[in-house]
Amino acid sequence: MNFFNKVLSVLFLGAMASASASASTMTLTIGDEAYLSDCGGKVSVTKSAQGNGEQLNLVFRGVERCSNFDIVGSNGDRVNYDDKKIQGNDGNRGGSFTLPKRVIDLGYNNITVVVRSNSGSTKDTIRLKFVEVTTRPSYPSYPTPAPAPRPYEEPARYGSLQLTIGTEAYLPECGGKVTVTSSPQGNEGGEQVNLVFRGVERCSNFDILSNDGAAINYENKKLQGNDGNRGGSFTLPKRVLDLGWNNVKVVIKSNSGKTADTIKVAVITTSGGSQLPTTPSSGGGSW
Repeated sequence: MNFFNKVLSVLFLGAMASASASASTMTLTIGDEAYLSDCGGKVSVTKSAQGNGEQLNLVFRGVERCSNFDIVGSNGDRVNYDDKKIQGNDGNRGGSFTLPKRVIDLGYNNITVVVRSNSGSTKDTIRLKFVEVTTRPSYPSYPTPAPAPRPYEEPARYGSLQLTIGTEAYLPECGGKVTVTSSPQGNEGGEQVNLVFRGVERCSNFDILSNDGAAINYENKKLQGNDGNRGGSFTLPKRVLDLGWNNVKVVIKSNSGKTADTIKVAVITTSGGSQLPTTPSSGGGSW
């Protein structure tokens, strides 16, 4: 075999290897239906009544090349979910899978599921983005005495909040306020996303934890000022933002870590820079 034929053989084998592994990603919300480009068949996102609330379902029909369903991430956190089988015969599988309520937060949700073949070489990744406004049924709780902390221990205090561009909120545990802003940057007409802190009382550290479930390697930053009145502006690096919807998780905390507020920042990024998101809504509610 001459050199030219060897090159053709290598290119052909490489093309065959690439064709053998198929994967695609799609974004859906409640009421959507889409074709599974690599697994074949269709998937739809539905809501149905259950007891005193509602449940969210993924319904598969006519799936050709995949037989496994898994939930891999929810709102920046990994999910421990047993892999489920799609029922039926090869070439025509189907079934309905209900998302467990434990993976759904009130407000904005970004949940990642995967449907794949046994080998994993063929798969479709589905990002579910929706707003949950249903109030969970409440059950009576009975107070139980909690042991008091030792005099020299600082009791743990953790808060959480969810913001988008242009919103301001009070930090429930750290004290003070945080605002999410966008501002022009450079000559390319893009924008940058900033978190601005004012009057922070009990925390002095800022860190970026993740975006859409992917951990972020970010050096811990210090808020400026004195205890009881700290502040500063922190820009989200462009390397932590994906094109499209982003759900960035940041934390502001004390030196000991026993006082902290976790902030989920939802923004849309386009090729021209970060843009003001259109606030999603569902069922007449808002997030």
